[in-house]
Amino acid sequence: MVNLTAKTVNALKCDGRDTVHWDDEEGRFGLRITAKGFRSYVIQYRNAQGRSRRLTVGPHGTWTPQQARLKAAELLRRVDDGADPAENKKADRAAITVTELCDEYMEAARKGTVTSSSGRPKKASTLHQDESRISAHIKPLLGSKPVKDLTQAQMRHFYEAVVGGKTARVVPTGKKRGKSIVEGGPTAAKRCVGLLGGMVTFAVRRGYRAEGLNPAQGIGMAADKRRSFRLEPNGWLAFAQKVDAAQEGGECCQAVTTARLLALTGCRKEEIGSLQWGEIDFDNSCLVFNKLTNGDERVKGGEIRPVGKAALAILRDLKRAQPKPSGYVFPSAIKPKEPYQGLAKAWKRMGIEFSPHCLRHAFGSAAEGDCGIHESTVSALLGHKKRGSVTRGYIVKPDEMLLAAADKVSGWIDRAMQGGGEDR
Repeated sequence: MVNLTAKTVNALKCDGRDTVHWDDEEGRFGLRITAKGFRSYVIQYRNAQGRSRRLTVGPHGTWTPQQARLKAAELLRRVDDGADPAENKKADRAAITVTELCDEYMEAARKGTVTSSSGRPKKASTLHQDESRISAHIKPLLGSKPVKDLTQAQMRHFYEAVVGGKTARVVPTGKKRGKSIVEGGPTAAKRCVGLLGGMVTFAVRRGYRAEGLNPAQGIGMAADKRRSFRLEPNGWLAFAQKVDAAQEGGECCQAVTTARLLALTGCRKEEIGSLQWGEIDFDNSCLVFNKLTNGDERVKGGEIRPVGKAALAILRDLKRAQPKPSGYVFPSAIKPKEPYQGLAKAWKRMGIEFSPHCLRHAFGSAAEGDCGIHESTVSALLGHKKRGSVTRGYIVKPDEMLLAAADKVSGWIDRAMQGGGEDR
């Protein structure tokens, strides 16, 4: 043993063998000299399981003996407290990065082992959105970070970077003159942090991270702006006039009839767009949705939706006009066994300034504000999801109160679209 000082370390010779000279003050701290003369400071100890472990503190030259001694003392104190610095260093080297976690998470999601909040496998459209957020924002900003070390501060910095547009860019798609515009902003940032939170939970389950507070939670993100939209009677009339004009101008039946049904039912665009004849219960004045279409969930709330007489009349006329009805109420003109997919382009051709989803908000506003219907009844008319409602699973048809409410609202909107919406 020697007293490891700058003088004694420089005086030690290489004898062509791998040798460790232990310090006479701290016997677990030493200087290792390899057969080729490379010198480094090391510690040697037994962990809590009694295994002998050796760990390099740092190379001589970069580290002075005094600096190495202080670091060795810190590491050995951790050993005395039950830690294993060598094992921790090995784990750090093998720690999965955010990029690797993203790839593993998406592979599991595509296999259906990662589910949505409803407990079902993620839809193809959701997987596409996740992949876009990962490639556009998450990997560029956090890809190299070890998953086990992610902190709330890093999540907050990530959120602020995306809000500030740090990842905004134009990406070639590989097609002729094709490009993808990547934008940031508060909404994109919040969705990315939500996805990261899910991936951290996935990492805990896979053993890549210790249990504890999810770093994606509580980072102080701005609240989502609540979407609000309302149509006054003259607004409903203007909407109907544009739809009528489009029909007279040769717009397809699928587009104009879908637009009218969205207005009269408050249904979601995909619920009406992929509506099947077998889902219409004319006797009980309601729609009974199949929750899954081609393996994807398309109904977010209850399967049963009460429908007013004005909407049912349109559906009856449509069925009479189809001598051999397809399975879908609005089939594709090219592929009749598939639903119509051209509403987005048709909507622009019709010149309607608001989106189809805004009609859902307008329906709810008309129900409560113009027809005086209670909020809980409006929620049922719109098919809002009620978490934890066991009773809903036993309901096979809407009650008289809901049917009367649906008829009242659709009737009011129908009159408004004809220029008489003030009547109740």
